[in-house]
Amino acid sequence: MWIKKLFNSLYASIVLRMTMSVVIGCVLTVLLLVVTNQYSLRKNMEFWRDNSREIELLVEQIETSIHANNMTFKQAKDNRFLEISFPTDCRINFFTTYSDIFDEIDYLYELEMFRQGYYFELDFMDGNGFMVVYSDKIESLTDLLILLSFVAGIILFFVMSIYLIFKKLDYIKVIEKGIYNISHEDILYKIPMEGNNELTRLASSINDMGDMLSSKIEQERENEIAGRLLITNMSHDLKTPLTSMIGYIDVIESKLSKDHEVYPLIITAKKNGLRLEKLIADLFLYSKLISKDIVVNIQSININVMLKQILEIRTENIILKEVDTNLLANVDPEKFHRIIDNLISNASKYGVKDELITMSIGENNDEVVIEIQNLTHDNLENKVDKLTTRLYTAREDRTNGSSGLGLSIVIELLKTMKGRLKLACKGDMFTATINLVKS
Repeated sequence: MWIKKLFNSLYASIVLRMTMSVVIGCVLTVLLLVVTNQYSLRKNMEFWRDNSREIELLVEQIETSIHANNMTFKQAKDNRFLEISFPTDCRINFFTTYSDIFDEIDYLYELEMFRQGYYFELDFMDGNGFMVVYSDKIESLTDLLILLSFVAGIILFFVMSIYLIFKKLDYIKVIEKGIYNISHEDILYKIPMEGNNELTRLASSINDMGDMLSSKIEQERENEIAGRLLITNMSHDLKTPLTSMIGYIDVIESKLSKDHEVYPLIITAKKNGLRLEKLIADLFLYSKLISKDIVVNIQSININVMLKQILEIRTENIILKEVDTNLLANVDPEKFHRIIDNLISNASKYGVKDELITMSIGENNDEVVIEIQNLTHDNLENKVDKLTTRLYTAREDRTNGSSGLGLSIVIELLKTMKGRLKLACKGDMFTATINLVKS
């Protein structure tokens, strides 16, 4: 079992491919060395045949010099025989015994020449020896060919290693592509299975993870739909009795004098009832917005006129600054009214009481830009990114009556008009910026 796992292992596969590359590289090197040896042997034999007379004369002169000077083997080996004129491109080497030949000869072709009789026996003062004559040019060429043989073997090793290993690791690219498809396009995409190693098991785990995520996303989608349905049904179920309760409270309020002891309680009940009614309406609207179950009536509207109409019925201290008095934008009038109402209410809730709210309107390229600014004592600089989160309020005690849905509704309403909202807070100045499509 462990042997099977070993051979199925990615690491074992890579080691096996590396070993194959080494073997192939070595075989090529040996083959090239054999070819080099045979080539050098043939060229040296040609050298002997072409220069046989000069070689024989050279040998006679060397032998005469050895006898005339009573040289020992070592003296002859160290002597350069400068007084003798060597044939062009010719070298000699001396050996005393057969064992020396095997120990000292560097190239196989020299040994092969010796075996085939391409040598001369000489007598020295201290015994007999041998002399081999060969081409210096061929030796240099042989050196180069041997070097090229090793270089070719090394290059083949690296090429084979890269090819074999990368061919195995190509599956990583398949896995990478599969992960991209799962994360960006199709969560149910399946990475194809290849082989039976660590990468295969990784791909299988990623496929299983995709299935698990798909199931969770589907479950969350079902839960979200159920939650929206619950909000919608509750809104419908609560709206009618709540309207009746507020109506009854209005009747009781009209029957009581303001100095009656229960009158303040009736006013508080009415205030809380109206707040609950608005919260239910906000929940219902937000549920319809995120489920795309809402009709949008886009029109080309004069934003200046629209803002002035809205501000006429507001009680806050607001000033409108206009750069251009005839700016047209593509909006749904009813929903745009709701957007501005929510932003002004937000500025009023978190702003400094009785301070001026500044609203400015201008244009930027193909957009109409509306800015609403107000002073605030709330520390909002570190909370700006959270303000548009559903049900989030900057004041945890909710003493200002915020439901945490106002800005979330603004975001969703602006999406239906291809607009956007940007919030910023610098020091005690809070700014809400709306960008609308210019018509």
